[in-house]
Amino acid sequence: MKVYKTGVTTPLGYKSAGVHCGIKTRKLDLGLLISQVPAISAAVFTTNKLYSPHIDIDKAHIKKSKVQAIVVNSGNANCYNGKKGYNDALSLINKAAVLLKVKPAAVLFASTGIIAKLLPLALMNKKLPKLAKKLSIDVKDEFSHSILTTDREVKQIAVSFNIYHKQVTIGGCIKGAGMICPDMATTLCFLTTDAVIKREALKKALNQAVAETLNMLTVEGDMSPNDSVFIMANGLAKNKLIDSKGKSFTQFKKALVYVLMDLSKKLILDAEGATKLIKIHVKGAKTLKDAKKAAFSVANSTLVKTACYGQDPNWGRVVSAVGASRVYLKPDKVEVSFDDTLVFKHMQPQKYDINKLAAIFKKKEIDINVNLHCGNKEATVLTCDLSKKYIVINAHYRT
Repeated sequence: MKVYKTGVTTPLGYKSAGVHCGIKTRKLDLGLLISQVPAISAAVFTTNKLYSPHIDIDKAHIKKSKVQAIVVNSGNANCYNGKKGYNDALSLINKAAVLLKVKPAAVLFASTGIIAKLLPLALMNKKLPKLAKKLSIDVKDEFSHSILTTDREVKQIAVSFNIYHKQVTIGGCIKGAGMICPDMATTLCFLTTDAVIKREALKKALNQAVAETLNMLTVEGDMSPNDSVFIMANGLAKNKLIDSKGKSFTQFKKALVYVLMDLSKKLILDAEGATKLIKIHVKGAKTLKDAKKAAFSVANSTLVKTACYGQDPNWGRVVSAVGASRVYLKPDKVEVSFDDTLVFKHMQPQKYDINKLAAIFKKKEIDINVNLHCGNKEATVLTCDLSKKYIVINAHYRT
């Protein structure tokens, strides 16, 4: 498998662009991604029950038609604006469809940013023609920039691999610095591939890959009402058809997991105020549900996260978070380690070198390992530390 630093326009047949339309003061805030030919598509959306109107529209379009374009804006979530928000999203879709000479059902839409502000529809409509004219392989990564909110940098990757002697490529980019929580924890993620693949297989691969990657992250435990992951497959690689089982499906899913895991790590490291990536691995759980629950309990603990920021190897906070998860466990069996240094066993501290622990917590990536010794299930969750800067960013997000 070959890895590229480029993103969604790396696979054959994709172009994109980004412009500044006026939602933000200066930065790019309106993006367009297209496939030169109709593409089958799949998506995964937030499980927040009070969600953005673009989600209902996108679900209907994906079910009805092949997709050829995605319009996205940042800086304004177009959420909780009633019927006006829904109609504004449809209006932008229709405008883009006319410009691109495709049917409206072939266009998807996504928004991210401040909640409960109306879209500046006139400004966006004015810039759509320029956006369409700028479509290209996008070597300046303008599309990847146009989706950002409080992110500090672009997060993208592409990989290529062979299926039956044909090169297939998957590209992706992601945004999301805050409001990241399990059950579709991605804010917005865009994936493209030139693979020939059945719709059912594409949907299956995306669902499974998201479950293993994006749904195993947390920043602060708050879930966005706009979270969406989109994937388009236009078939221009001309490989032998991938169905939902067999070697070629396994290859495709493996590559997709690689892309999404890379984007997941980049997202966590670029989280609001983050200085460290923290990996919590729980093994020896009785059930997979227990493994995930215990790992997320540690990952969402503000005390654990602030300890990591302060470079304080306070293992007592980890042990307490495991107990607070209320999973099945036998207290005398629980073990906790930082990297490979055992710090807790048999309900008491173990002998360890405090200087070695201090060195572990100075690193940019910290591994917290928990063994429940109650079964053979395991789970890994990625999170970040919680810094002063996170509070500053979110205290003044609207002001």
